[in-house]
Amino acid sequence: MSSCINCGTPLNGHFCYACGQKSAIPRITLKNLIHNLFAIITNVEHGFWFTFKALFTRPEQVIREYIAGNRVKYYHPIRYFIIWMGISTLLSLSTGVFDTIVSQFNQISPMADDPEIVRQQAEMQKRIKAFLNFIPLLLLPFLSAVSFWLFRKRSYNYAEHLTMITFMTSQVTIIGIPIIGIYYFFPSILTYSFAISILVNAIYFGWIYHRLFQLKRLSSILVGLAVAFFGLVLMYIILGILGIIIGFLIALIL
Repeated sequence: MSSCINCGTPLNGHFCYACGQKSAIPRITLKNLIHNLFAIITNVEHGFWFTFKALFTRPEQVIREYIAGNRVKYYHPIRYFIIWMGISTLLSLSTGVFDTIVSQFNQISPMADDPEIVRQQAEMQKRIKAFLNFIPLLLLPFLSAVSFWLFRKRSYNYAEHLTMITFMTSQVTIIGIPIIGIYYFFPSILTYSFAISILVNAIYFGWIYHRLFQLKRLSSILVGLAVAFFGLVLMYIILGILGIIIGFLIALIL
């Protein structure tokens, strides 16, 4: 009888009953390295692509079942969101679309010939770029707060709305990936990127609210628009207030 290469326990089956090590360890190859890397990132065996497909075909079932506790076949919403956000950000950075969006937040001033102004603008762009990287993640609790308030008479609590919004925002991110390609080939459209983003959110959110809460189509789109717009406004208000408080405290300390 062979022994476990990890702990030395006699083996009887495909796994060591003491430590869980596999009894048969394949030789390392480039193929299984790539497979294992992809499996670690996406955890394909535990519902990544199943969740991807289901959120486009029957999202209300995914949300109801996941919230009800039937979660084994679905991918964890936060991990799912982070993966798609990472892919979207990588594409935006590699195509230059992200840098163009950042430059729109910090238009070149008439005094751009001044080296000090140029330096300040460069520093500002770095701060804006860092902030924009985190906006999708920061938005989740605020979108959820608006969604929870609008449906406060329904049975879902805030944490359940947060789960719902995380799934929904992930799918909107996926929808936004081909839009990045459109921005790349037609950069002039970037002027309308904010409006396009709000519109895509409103339509997809509204579609899910329509199926989940049996709202009328027009009402559901208006609700989706309210969640997308007021969630963003609420985030900027709260972050602005926090920034003022932190700045005041720093001034007191210094």
